[in-house]
Amino acid sequence: MVDSKKETIHAFLYTALSKIVTYVLVFVFANYYISEEYGLGNLAFNIRNIVIIATSIGLVDGLVPFIVMKKKINSILKSLVFINLLFTIIGLIASIKYPIFLPFALTLPFSLLSSISLAFWRAKSRYGFANFAGLFGVILILIFAFFFSSLGSLGLTLSYSLGYLLASILVFYPIRKELFNSLKGKFKFEDTKDYLKQGLAITFISNLFLLISSIDSAILGIPGDFRLIAEFAIASAISGIISMIPLTLALFMITRASQIKNKQKSLDIFHRITRISFFTSISAAILLVIFTPLILKLFFPLYENIGVYILTLSLGMVFFSSYYIIYSYYIGKIQSQRAVLPVLVGLIINIALSLIFVSQYGIIAICIANALAHLVTLLLMAKNEKMKRVVFMSSFSIILIPLVYFIGYWGILIFLVLMPLSILFKIITLEDIRVLKEAILNQNIIKSK
Repeated sequence: MVDSKKETIHAFLYTALSKIVTYVLVFVFANYYISEEYGLGNLAFNIRNIVIIATSIGLVDGLVPFIVMKKKINSILKSLVFINLLFTIIGLIASIKYPIFLPFALTLPFSLLSSISLAFWRAKSRYGFANFAGLFGVILILIFAFFFSSLGSLGLTLSYSLGYLLASILVFYPIRKELFNSLKGKFKFEDTKDYLKQGLAITFISNLFLLISSIDSAILGIPGDFRLIAEFAIASAISGIISMIPLTLALFMITRASQIKNKQKSLDIFHRITRISFFTSISAAILLVIFTPLILKLFFPLYENIGVYILTLSLGMVFFSSYYIIYSYYIGKIQSQRAVLPVLVGLIINIALSLIFVSQYGIIAICIANALAHLVTLLLMAKNEKMKRVVFMSSFSIILIPLVYFIGYWGILIFLVLMPLSILFKIITLEDIRVLKEAILNQNIIKSK
């Protein structure tokens, strides 16, 4: 029997390694690619991300509860395959005029295959293997990016496409028989209704961070200055390291929420994971902001002016760390539609503010709009769950993280007193710290009270 607690720890470690490799990848793009070429390739990559969000309809998260609860999924899978093939044809046609999209169009079916396969692995609580496959894919992208640097923007799209293609084979091949067996049976639209309801909601929520970043990059491309896109991409990649904490904890939350029938026990685990996610994320954000000048000076000397962008985006990631756990709980209970309105409001705010202020204030307007979108989403979702303490926690971070940024390396003193302050204001409990300590030292994670 798979130990889901140990798998969660392994998933976090692979995610951390993946983030490190991603930093090296960003370093290669920043230093071996011309800024304008990197910006153009990144724009194409973000358009590809938007297409995948539209065609996957809630994968990977949405399918996990259906597999865990042993519901019929053959009609669901066939619907997803049909939609994917339709967009693949559209992508191939678009590639005639815009060749830069051809690698992404050719590998779009493999992206779907990878997502479905990952859902099966996660339903088995094999988070560690699923995240190892992600690490494998990023390493391949890094290797290809180095060798294809002379191809400019096309080299970027080729690197991502080949990396994802080979990683998809890794996750698909071992469970190919199980996946093909799941496709057997007559197509019944009735069997897809519950999933589509869940999947469409997840399309807004689970992919909000990716969707916002992709839309923001596209908006920055409107003036035609692709260097702006490159600067935003690097700032997003650096601040994105914080997201690996809630994204990893969410793997556990979705599966456990699907498995546990006792409402009180389920809520106890939900609140504990939310507190741990926030505390570890704000700790990571403080450390990141403290050392941002050093990171930029050593690894990104051509982009030393983006420190304030990293600060603002990191603040948004702290808000994300709380509401993403809330939403993961909804997914596990097949109630993801409860978060559609909060996310939709946040997304509209982001797009509106970005479009209004980008021409006058540039990237900083995009970053502020991004952080506000995450904050509004958090406040609305916390209100739905009557989680006043989450609202207080968000106010706490709005003051603390910018303060650390402006006082520089003296911010390490704030980091040192963060834990006692958090315990004092009940942002985290001693029991939470004990569980977190056991998770790290003994590979034991998230017990109920």
